[in-house]
Amino acid sequence: LAEAGSIEEAAILSLAAGCDLLILGGNAFIPEQGWSELTVDGVKKVHSAIVKAVLEGRLSKERVEEAFQRVIHLKRSHFGLGLE
Repeated sequence: LAEAGSIEEAAILSLAAGCDLLILGGNAFIPEQGWSELTVDGVKKVHSAIVKAVLEGRLSKERVEEAFQRVIHLKRSHFGLGLE
């Protein structure tokens, strides 16, 4: 997080590097800022940053779709859940 500069950028870099699932929320220690809580508004900012990164070509739509499909496959195979 310190190297990425923001939670939004860290999320984008994580997805681009192959992370399939982001777990957001709670408190985090951010150097030079101290403790910070990621609120619902913060999660919305992360979502907006990911969408913007896809639209700008920084993160491919295919990579996001790949992550989505892996998570859905995991849900279905381990929990018998679909996408309702």
